[in-house]
Amino acid sequence: MRKLFISIIFLINFSYGQAVRQDKTIRASMVNGYFTGIETALTNISELNPNFRSEVNQLNLLLTTNFGQSKKNAIKYLNGIDNWEDAMKSKMDSIKQVIHTNILFSTNEETAIYLKELEKNLKGNIPSPMLENILSFQYENQPSKEFSNGYTYTFNTKGHKKSKNTELILTIPKSWSSQEGKQPNVIQLFVSDCGNGSNSISILTQEMPYTKEEFGNLTFEEIDKLYKEDLFTEEYAKNFIDGKFISYKPMNIAGRAGFLVVYEVINEKMGMKIKMRNNAYIFHDVTYLHFINCGIGTPTLEENLEEKSNIINPLFFMIVNSIVVPKKNDDVINLKGTEYQKIIEIKISDKTYDFILDTGATISLIGKNIINNLLENGTITTRNYLGKDYIQTADGKKHLVEFWNIPSIIIDGKKIKDVDFTVMESGNIKPLLGMNILNKLNIYKIDLENYKIYLKK
Repeated sequence: MRKLFISIIFLINFSYGQAVRQDKTIRASMVNGYFTGIETALTNISELNPNFRSEVNQLNLLLTTNFGQSKKNAIKYLNGIDNWEDAMKSKMDSIKQVIHTNILFSTNEETAIYLKELEKNLKGNIPSPMLENILSFQYENQPSKEFSNGYTYTFNTKGHKKSKNTELILTIPKSWSSQEGKQPNVIQLFVSDCGNGSNSISILTQEMPYTKEEFGNLTFEEIDKLYKEDLFTEEYAKNFIDGKFISYKPMNIAGRAGFLVVYEVINEKMGMKIKMRNNAYIFHDVTYLHFINCGIGTPTLEENLEEKSNIINPLFFMIVNSIVVPKKNDDVINLKGTEYQKIIEIKISDKTYDFILDTGATISLIGKNIINNLLENGTITTRNYLGKDYIQTADGKKHLVEFWNIPSIIIDGKKIKDVDFTVMESGNIKPLLGMNILNKLNIYKIDLENYKIYLKK
């Protein structure tokens, strides 16, 4: 019997499946079929084997308590589709007949096993993506309850190419789909209703135009106070919106100063105009700003989004309140690369470059293309030119090189001023970090085995 009921669920999934997360009609049909199968099984067990009526009653209560709205809302959605019941009737009748026949010939042991497995399912142990589909209908009118009832997953920005070496951890409702952000600065995008909804959350991180060194010897608490009292004002918040300003509210987010700015904007996509109400939660991470943009959309431009906001805002606040910013060790610079070649990221002006770490080199080396970029954007002028001379490389060859001074570079948020570079014309030159820069980092230990540089505290 156990195998049989698994095959029944497979039949339902196969009949309506393949595009579960894309087509809401298919998802609604799956949810309807899933619960119709369970209800049919429980009714037949109760009628054909009265010994299990107590267990059946408990499971019916569990079904009503945990997922009672899911099938109702799925059917409500399907009712907007012409002749959906007629299209499903023969298929569902066939499945009901199979269930009845197999319960009729099942042993008490087989029935008991099925009921135990069903209990686990009704407590939320349902395979993906069926669980997400069920949840999306169950909580469509009370989205915050999905979160408070523990149907969530965790997203971590650590290591993401757009996270700018920062880390955020936040909790998202399980029925919200996750996808890479298409815009240049969007780390991740989450969309309600398994990706079919009009509500969305996006994560962005923006680097501030200064570094930790420019805060002097301020403690984190003093920096936080500076943001709270001097920077995060209503006028400052308005700089981040492009639309109709609605409200501003200062608040603490992830244990640091931040604010919420609410605004409305009309966007156009593929010829269709969409009205959006955005809740932008913005907070600092010393030299970075993190943005959690929570959007509510409607294709009806005249619609007042206040009612929808009242429904979804508690969930937005729960998600923002779940954010954790792991403490970063400011006394460690992380390296990357291979066992034989360690790489360190260095920011020069507005670009980040991979430098080969070379503790045997006296002076650092870059290609002329970097100098040309800095001359073009005005970071340096010809006054930064120090002259030219011949140098001999490890292969014994002599090269005519230039020497340039760059006002500052940034290594892992630490600004190093007044840096001299050897500059070669070759377009294939790999930037090299030598001891003239390393000596300015106040290094305690270089641990190549574990890809770390430890700085003196």
